[in-house]
Amino acid sequence: AASSGLREHGILVVPLLIDGRVLGAIYADRPGEFGAHEQELLELYARHAAVSIEIHREIQALERDPRTGFLLEEGFLLRLRRALELHATRGRPFALVGAAAFGLERRLEEVRALGRGAKDEALVRAVADALGDDATVGLLQGAWIVAVLNGATREVAGERVASLKDALSLLSSSEAPIEVETAFVVPGREPADEYQLFEALRERMKSAAER
Repeated sequence: AASSGLREHGILVVPLLIDGRVLGAIYADRPGEFGAHEQELLELYARHAAVSIEIHREIQALERDPRTGFLLEEGFLLRLRRALELHATRGRPFALVGAAAFGLERRLEEVRALGRGAKDEALVRAVADALGDDATVGLLQGAWIVAVLNGATREVAGERVASLKDALSLLSSSEAPIEVETAFVVPGREPADEYQLFEALRERMKSAAER
């Protein structure tokens, strides 16, 4: 190698392993060889990185309902808070829509009984078709489907929430009936937080149910 002018080049690849599963790998290269001590350091870093990745994935999974992939309350409130911040600082419109789907919880419990990893694909597709793929969707208290429609005007929100009611009603059957009440709110000029918006949505839902 010395006579040809070529230098030795070291390559070190360490897998990111956890519970026997490979999550990825760390690749390192440099002129010259890697020593045993450097390999041990990289392996130690890889173990810590694998644990961090797994913890992050578990947190993400905890934030979503496993039967639908919809955000749970804490994760959804965080997205709603961000939408409010963009509305306040940049004037970006959005709407908060909600559907109280009575009977939906029973349907999702039947999906849960099918085993881990089972999803209600029909429900997920119906919601996406009604609200659009860009909607941020959450599932609260087992029967509340809520969504943030970024950039939506009052007119658009009204159209999409009507589509959502129709879509959920079509999933109803004599064996698993679903009754749906929907409402939506758009933030006004006065500052509001996510909890005030939710309270306004609840009031509108209550009024719709009493009519």
